[in-house]
Amino acid sequence: MGQQQLLLILLGIIIVGAAIAVGILLYSSQSVESNRDSLVGDINNISVAAWGYYMRAQILGGGGGSFLGFVPVQALMSNDDGTITPVIAADGKSVEFHAISKYGYGTITTTIDVTGNLTPFVFTGDFAQ
Repeated sequence: MGQQQLLLILLGIIIVGAAIAVGILLYSSQSVESNRDSLVGDINNISVAAWGYYMRAQILGGGGGSFLGFVPVQALMSNDDGTITPVIAADGKSVEFHAISKYGYGTITTTIDVTGNLTPFVFTGDFAQ
């Protein structure tokens, strides 16, 4: 083979290798974003349930102005995305949510208060990028 043909083969191998590397990088970043978005959605669903519990009268099975006694649906707390742990404040005026990715991408933390608002999400690990 001529020298020009060998150079073209080498160039082709380099281009294919670069394309494969870029594809893997795009797939992995999409996986992280998808997992993060799913966990944020799960936290939002649990926080809506917590707020409903807080607003519901005690006689109707709610907290009557307190988060104390709130128990979220188990299916929302642990699924294919990760595990979410609610931590109710001792005074019953807030619930802090800790989400841990099933794939080891990182954690998400937020808090719902008596106004029903979530604090800004705090992302760690690969989620923070």
